[in-house]
Amino acid sequence: MIALGVGVATGLSAMALLRIWRGNKSSELELNADLAAIAIDQHWGYSETEAAEHLLSAIEAIAGMQKNGSLDFNELIRCQNLRAMANLSPVGIAKNN
Repeated sequence: MIALGVGVATGLSAMALLRIWRGNKSSELELNADLAAIAIDQHWGYSETEAAEHLLSAIEAIAGMQKNGSLDFNELIRCQNLRAMANLSPVGIAKNN
């Protein structure tokens, strides 16, 4: 009986940790971080377009330095959003309101 309880507790703990990990890896959090970084850049005198271009360049450069050299799904979403903000692409991401 105790072993069953320990097994159930372990399974529930693993599920909770997986939900927390997925929540912390969501693209929405990363998009909000990008917006915050652009707001800080604007405070220092950069335009939204310039800040988005520089952040986009940094994301792409870091991906190029990594082992596989390609962007993951969240990075692709971020780059598309930054391209739209920098007026490099007419297609942005949908807003949830």
